[in-house]
Amino acid sequence: EGNHQYGLRGEKNASWKGGRIKSHYGYWLVQCIGHPFAQHGHQDYVLEHRLVAEKYLLTEENSVIIDGKRYLSPEFIVHHKNGIRTDNRPENLEVMKKSKHSALHSKEYNKMRERDRLGRFIPDSDRAINEITGR
Repeated sequence: EGNHQYGLRGEKNASWKGGRIKSHYGYWLVQCIGHPFAQHGHQDYVLEHRLVAEKYLLTEENSVIIDGKRYLSPEFIVHHKNGIRTDNRPENLEVMKKSKHSALHSKEYNKMRERDRLGRFIPDSDRAINEITGR
């Protein structure tokens, strides 16, 4: 509390870096003070792709109204069609339920995993052993 910067937020703080940071997972976060769904670890920051979806992709089904303003419902995920987490163009984004998003990515994951001659998945630890032994 004794810091001269205490309580100064955004541009008023000397440590201000522009209000846009990259998360640990590679997504852009934008400072949006007062947004009801701001990130827990990054106070007042919202995923940029969610803000883009709120501006261009909201429907009655995927939105919720809070204090007279429409937001993307927390039940929905914004999926990057091309897989690039920083490509937040509206045409690259798709809003879908969390369950559909999980199913989509598990299907992609299973396609990438190796299978043995009987069609069984090869666990990652076994893959290294097979490469060494030539099996």
